Amino acid sequence: MATTTGTNIIDRARVILQDSGAVRWPDSELLLWVNDAQREIAFLKPDASSVNDIAKLRANTTKQTMSGIEITSGGGVPNANRILRVVRNIHAVGGASDFADNNSDGAGRAIRLVSREILDSQDPNWHDPSAATGASAFISTGGNIKHYVFDEIDPTTFYVYPGVASGQSVYVELIYSAVPTALSSKTDTINIPDIYANSMVDYVCYRAFSKDAEFASNAQRSQSHLIAFNNTLGIKSSLDNRTSPNSTVVYTNSADQARIQAGQ
Repeated sequence: MATTTGTNIIDRARVILQDSGAVRWPDSELLLWVNDAQREIAFLKPDASSVNDIAKLRANTTKQTMSGIEITSGGGVPNANRILRVVRNIHAVGGASDFADNNSDGAGRAIRLVSREILDSQDPNWHDPSAATGASAFISTGGNIKHYVFDEIDPTTFYVYPGVASGQSVYVELIYSAVPTALSSKTDTINIPDIYANSMVDYVCYRAFSKDAEFASNAQRSQSHLIAFNNTLGIKSSLDNRTSPNSTVVYTNSADQARIQAGQ
C-alpha cells in the first residue's frame, strides 16, 4: 500500500518549480496534475493500478463485463481500465462473509486464455445457452470455467467458456487494472505504488512549465520533464520484462511443451 501523499509530490515539484510560496501555481492546480499523473501512469502501465479480486460471474451468458460482474468489494467495477488476467476458479465462497472477505481458500482449476477463433471454429454455438452442448454446455454452481477470451479492442470485457447457466453462482479470481481514484485533498495518499512518485513529480512539472510555454526556457523545461516521465516508465517496463519470473520460462520447441504438459 502506498504511503506517498499528494503533499509529498507537490512539495517536491515546488522545489523544482522554485515556487515554495505557491505564487505561480496554487496547490489546487498542482493537485489536479497529481491526479492526471496517476491516470496517465495507469494508462501507460496498467499493472501500476492492478487489483486482484474474486468475481461472481454473470449468469445465462458467456459475456462478462467489468461493470456487470460482482466483486468482493461490492458491485461491479465501472472504473476498470482493462482486464489483465482471469486466473482460476474459486469454489470456497460459502456465503456472503467469505465473498466479502475475498476468501480464496477454495481455489479450483486454472483458467486458460484461448483465441476466439478456436472456439468459434470448434463450436459456433458456444455463446447460446440453449444450443451449447457437451463441453460447451453452460455450467452450474461448482462447475469449472475452462477458458476465457479477451479482445484488445474491448479491454473491459471478457468471455468465459463454458458459460454460466441461469440462476447459478460461479466465482473466479481475476486481475484487472482500475482507474486510480482521484485525490480530493493533497493530504490523501496516492492510489498507485510509491515507486511511481518520481514519475509523478516529473509529470506535474511538465504540466506546470507547459502553462508558461510562451517562454522558451519553460517550454524546454516542460519537454525535458515529459521526456523524463516517458523514459522512466519505458525503462521500468523493460526492467519488469527482464526480471519477471516468466522471463526464465522458455519453451524452445514442441517437445519441451509436451514434456511440461506431461508433468516431466
